[in-house]
Amino acid sequence: MEFPIIIYLDENLNKKIRAIQERLLEITGSRACLDTENPHITVGSGIKVDEKNLELVCGEIKSVAKKFKPFKINQKL
Repeated sequence: MEFPIIIYLDENLNKKIRAIQERLLEITGSRACLDTENPHITVGSGIKVDEKNLELVCGEIKSVAKKFKPFKINQKL
């Protein structure tokens, strides 16, 4: 199993990104950005975990993730 490393955006920023994606749809005719996934930032290409280690890795991820708090990233367009 492969886990991508991504950050999902807060509701307000998610709406802003969706508006940009909808505008791109009008310009390009491509729905891929709207149909595939919610807006996010890809942090890493992911980790591969075999089935026998899945529970252990999930526990480690939860243990580390609970130490982090949400943060803001400002981007000027």
